[in-house]
Parts: sequence; structure tokens; C-alpha cells
Amino acid sequence: MPITIFSLNTDAEDIHSLEIQAIYTGVIQARKLGINSLWIEADSFLAVNVINGSGSGPWKKQAMIREIIEHLRNFSSWKLTHVWRESNAATDYLSKRSCPWKGEDIPLPLVPEKLLSIMTDDRMGTVYIRL
Repeated sequence: MPITIFSLNTDAEDIHSLEIQAIYTGVIQARKLGINSLWIEADSFLAVNVINGSGSGPWKKQAMIREIIEHLRNFSSWKLTHVWRESNAATDYLSKRSCPWKGEDIPLPLVPEKLLSIMTDDRMGTVYIRL
């Protein structure tokens, strides 16, 4: 069962900035919720590499990248891994729909049935095939 679901409209200039903003927002939310151990799965290979220290990212987001890294140091353990979009079905679903919320948690009673179905599939270990 999810603890929280977060979706927001953004004016990010490019996809790389958007992905870094999403990771930043997730890390901040996790800290606010008192989560100590964190595993982030992101479908942006560039964002994962930049934050893990094996690449360089958008210069416009360098301050945010440094802030993400600093926040991650406050977790007892964390990892950030790349997954294909097909394996990130819940995030993919949220990114393709209109977001009526302005950067707030989505109230759990209002979570769309399709998203609940995706999360159930994830819990059951559904394998997603990339073609």
C-alpha cells in the first residue's frame, strides 16, 4: 500500500530538467515522511548517472543536483537505479495524465482505479516486457 502519491504540473524547460526536478521532489517528500532507507528507480539514465556521480547534467540544474546529493546523505541508506519506462508503469501513467493537483500529495481515496491496478501488479511482481 502506498504511503503517498505525488504528481505536479511543471514548466520544466527540457526532459532532463524535469527528471532531475522529479527526483528532487521525491527525495524531499521522503525526508518529510521520515523515511530512512530509500531506493529511487528512475527512467532517466542521464539523471541517474549525474546524481550517482558518473556523468554531467544540465548546467541549469547543477545547484539542484548538489542539493539532491546533500539530502541523500541524510538517509541511513539509499540507492538510485535506472529502470526502463516500461518497468516504471505508475510513474509513466501519472506523467501521461492531466494533473489537477498543484504539487500536492494526491489524496489516497482519490487515486485513480487504473493507478491502483498498476500498483497491485507491481506488488505482485508483474514482469514488464520491453520491445
